[in-house]
Amino acid sequence: MLQTATSSGAREPAPSDKRIAVPLAVRAHLVELIEQGVPVTLVTPDGATLSTRLVHEDMTARELRFAPLGEPCASARLALAEEAVAIAYLARIKLQFDLIGLRLRDGGGEAELSACYPRELHRFQRREAYRVRTEPPPQLAARLGKLLPIVIGGPELLLGDSGAPESLRRLRVLDISHGGVALLLPPGDTSLRAGSRIPAATLELSPGRTIHVALHVVRADPLAAPEGAQRLGCEMEGLSGVAARSLQRFIDETQIKARALDA
Repeated sequence: MLQTATSSGAREPAPSDKRIAVPLAVRAHLVELIEQGVPVTLVTPDGATLSTRLVHEDMTARELRFAPLGEPCASARLALAEEAVAIAYLARIKLQFDLIGLRLRDGGGEAELSACYPRELHRFQRREAYRVRTEPPPQLAARLGKLLPIVIGGPELLLGDSGAPESLRRLRVLDISHGGVALLLPPGDTSLRAGSRIPAATLELSPGRTIHVALHVVRADPLAAPEGAQRLGCEMEGLSGVAARSLQRFIDETQIKARALDA
């Protein structure tokens, strides 16, 4: 799952990841997950997900234990899969590792999930994070024309005072990654250009899920449709740890859905 095939048929790590197989290095990363209490998303082969925290690691007994942050029934469904991929974020890296032997256990009053201790982890630099594309294919965009911002749903950037709804402007998000976002600037709007800075804005990832961001517009490119519109490439600045994890969970969930549609 985390590897690519060579022309000879052998398997090797994908070039964007660093494989960690030294037992003490594996344990050091797992201990850091416990100490920082960061969310760990478990994803089963059929796409079911559950947010958890790693609460115990025992290298001698070869066991990990996770405290589910979701509904108990979701934990039970995940345990039925018996295997999953764990995804977590530490500072500017993404950790991913396979889990086998998933089962429910009594955690002293709260149900916990246990799994076999992983033999290896995969570490990805966040600059290589998956980029979520929210714009339609070019052929569809051409047919929609000026209706594009209205018809296509998805994340939006809110500019203005949230306390004064009449002052808010909404810009469609065309794609997004952990460190950047591309915005659709409507025809005739000259308020933003390359070099502009947005010191405070709200990124609405989905209904009820928002994060606060500061943006630096690094480039502006004309779009064929709608005519006169521009694509603004922006860098995110100063994301809080909570906001960064919320954004990464959104990206992971969207990636999972995209893979399910392509299957």
